[in-house]
Amino acid sequence: MKKRGFTLIELLVVITIIAVLVSLLFPTFTSTKKAGERSVCINNLSQFYKSTLLYSADSDDMLPRAVSLDTQAEINRGRFNPSGFTQAMIEEAKLAPDIKSALSRYGTAQTQWKCPADSVPEVLVRDGTKRSWYEELGSSYGYEDAAAFRNLSLSGTSEPGRWILFATLGGFYSPDKHGLEGRSQLVAFDGHVQLVTGIQLVERDLSTTFETE
Repeated sequence: MKKRGFTLIELLVVITIIAVLVSLLFPTFTSTKKAGERSVCINNLSQFYKSTLLYSADSDDMLPRAVSLDTQAEINRGRFNPSGFTQAMIEEAKLAPDIKSALSRYGTAQTQWKCPADSVPEVLVRDGTKRSWYEELGSSYGYEDAAAFRNLSLSGTSEPGRWILFATLGGFYSPDKHGLEGRSQLVAFDGHVQLVTGIQLVERDLSTTFETE
């Protein structure tokens, strides 16, 4: 008996069904990937907090006397003049190690400074192109170095849950929105990790910066 092949109509029906299934499942795959990236980022921030605790235990409860990688870049470009820094603090910061080096002895691996969601070019470089934060600085995360140079400690601040210790430098966690409109993750002085908008991150940073002046 001669076998009958698929007709053109049948093939089109099968292709249509496959296309519908892919369109239904693709958002799930994307959501799962984003959740995985966020989970890795949470683990990175938690490790930075644990390493900071170990550093503080060796340093009379003080924060690492080190600069964030974005601060280091500003120093190298000769443009470092941050609000909330005295001239003495600026001069000390120029001679300080970067935070990656400072925490390398306390269990933080070099690979943990890259957030897997840090893949969108946000940083405008001199040649007019854009790069991701990690490509430009070697870190997807910023460190609250201003607090360190004000001699603050993890245990000696009021409302430690308000104070930012580390945060993603870009708004990696919003589809089609980045920078101030994006969403970032932070770890606070009390060790909790939180997802916030870029605007909330800046407002929170400013509120604690000028609180100590």
